[in-house]
Amino acid sequence: MRKHKISGVSVTLVAGQDIVWQQGFGYANRKTQEKVDQQTLFRAGSIAKLVNAIAVMQLVERGQLELDRSVNEYLPEFQPKTRSPLSKPITIRSLLTHQSGLPSDLIKGMWSSTPANFHSALDYLNSTYVTRDIDTAFSYSNLGFDVIGAVIEKVSGKSYENYMNTLLKNLGMQSSAFSPTPHIPRTAVGYKKNKFEQELSIRDVPAAGLTSNGRDLAKLIMLFNNNGVLSKKNILQKKNIEHILDDYSSDKTLNFGKRVGLGLFYYDGIFYRGNSVVGHGGATVNHRALIKFSPKHKYGVILLSNSRNASASLHRIANKALVLMHEAKTGKPAPTQHSYWPQVSSQDHISDQDIIGHYATAAGLARIYRKGNKLYATIAGRKLRLHQRQAKGFYYLSYRFMGIFPINLGGLNNIGLAIRKVDNKEVLIGVNTLGLTVLLGEKILPTPIHTAWQQRIGKYRVVNPLEVINLPSGGLKIRDGFIIAYAKTEEGDKLEFVLQSQSNDQAVIAGIGRGLGETVFVVNPDGKEQLKYANLIFEKIE
Repeated sequence: MRKHKISGVSVTLVAGQDIVWQQGFGYANRKTQEKVDQQTLFRAGSIAKLVNAIAVMQLVERGQLELDRSVNEYLPEFQPKTRSPLSKPITIRSLLTHQSGLPSDLIKGMWSSTPANFHSALDYLNSTYVTRDIDTAFSYSNLGFDVIGAVIEKVSGKSYENYMNTLLKNLGMQSSAFSPTPHIPRTAVGYKKNKFEQELSIRDVPAAGLTSNGRDLAKLIMLFNNNGVLSKKNILQKKNIEHILDDYSSDKTLNFGKRVGLGLFYYDGIFYRGNSVVGHGGATVNHRALIKFSPKHKYGVILLSNSRNASASLHRIANKALVLMHEAKTGKPAPTQHSYWPQVSSQDHISDQDIIGHYATAAGLARIYRKGNKLYATIAGRKLRLHQRQAKGFYYLSYRFMGIFPINLGGLNNIGLAIRKVDNKEVLIGVNTLGLTVLLGEKILPTPIHTAWQQRIGKYRVVNPLEVINLPSGGLKIRDGFIIAYAKTEEGDKLEFVLQSQSNDQAVIAGIGRGLGETVFVVNPDGKEQLKYANLIFEKIE
């Protein structure tokens, strides 16, 4: 905590039906010197999604919901646009597993001192396009859980918060609440590197509006440890507990082995595959949360922090805690995953000709090219060298400052790169030394840029600024035949996306993954042209 300037952390360890250890560290409020203790509340963020999965499965047990029925059957007003007919409808299951193809976030108004009701997100979804067909790729979507919240309301006949807070009480989570506001008594104050930061309310309560503490969140692990029974109350049938834990995504060609349950993820790479760890992380403006547990060995850890910069530290602490708990419970070394240099598989393409090209990535436009007899990659303004450690093996990245001094790229040094061709797409994948594969980018070719979009190149300003982050500069430019949308935050972080024009008044953000595949619209209020993305409005200034 000292090293990374983390103000407060709560740690809770669970085994079976017991909290075996709980401790608070640091400050819930540095100004008043209030320490973190067992009662301190934190914004648990997206751990809310696991509670939603429990709520949905209860409704399934009661015969009020079916996972594979169309959402439209429960919400006839739910009518997102498509550019081509969907092969099958968006279902409850696809929402819970982030495979619905819905956009990720409605950025404008998500965090606000005066947030709208989450139903406004459904109005937005009806005004925009899905990013891809259902069940073709994992793409994290907070908006999908707003839809889940609306479904819960419709079938239960109660307001979402009323229904979910009753569920929390039935789970014995007496101090917890679903609410847009962060101003619940005993909630820790937010910080960034030990400096106070205002914690804003959230519009998307079903996605991330849970406030809780370690003692309450331990009930979730206990529920799974005891096959749906909690304090002698039957919360869920055993088969439905197992249903939540099932893997619903590794068979999808564009997911490359990523494993997702209902409202939770598999954290592969900690233990061997037969000893899976599942859970979910959470992030609000300044709070961070993490729950990880082993369904097989029935132990787990909950970590909560009121520091924006705590995410990576919480994962390191959680993984270490799980290893120690395994050793304490079994008396044997934990079956941890060992590092090794991955081997190229038959589906990996590793020739220079295959890998050379342009890619749409989460960091913007990447380019891999040859210069002389060497391969280089440029991304986010950095030029990197590509080399192979062995003939016909993966490509690896290296970087030399001023072209002379080698710089450690952290984990990037040990990720092998290759091309895979799936679903009529060529994608750049990375395989790390634990054998885990991730999608890094989609290979793209320049497409004709509509004249109207060429005329929009220039600098822009945000007409309706966000409360949570300031974008003082940004605009559109053309690079390598692609339209690049770029911005820079007041803290110096650079954002970049590749736009592919669809018509004179629409463009799509290229790529596969969170925030990619979404639509940018041209609007003309009062006869003045503006760009609209996730309800953010941009106006050309030069």
